[in-house]
Amino acid sequence: MPDQVKKPNHYFRYKIEPISFIMQNDIPYAEANAIKYLCRWRYKHLTKEKQLEDLHKAKQYIDILIEKETQDPDQLILKLGNK
Repeated sequence: MPDQVKKPNHYFRYKIEPISFIMQNDIPYAEANAIKYLCRWRYKHLTKEKQLEDLHKAKQYIDILIEKETQDPDQLILKLGNK
């Protein structure tokens, strides 16, 4: 059985593992998480519900970036969840 902590199948199917790509390119947190969820959504989960959950997670990080980029820098307040 493969080691799902060190070599999860849903990431090692790529020529470059997402974490290596992210770290070698100094990709910031929100962008990195969107990449992570977009790379794994089809392969990590067996159910459509869980697959869509990963897409929603990726979208949340993209929405955070859009909100950050469209707000006045002096008024930057990111709204997460139901707050």
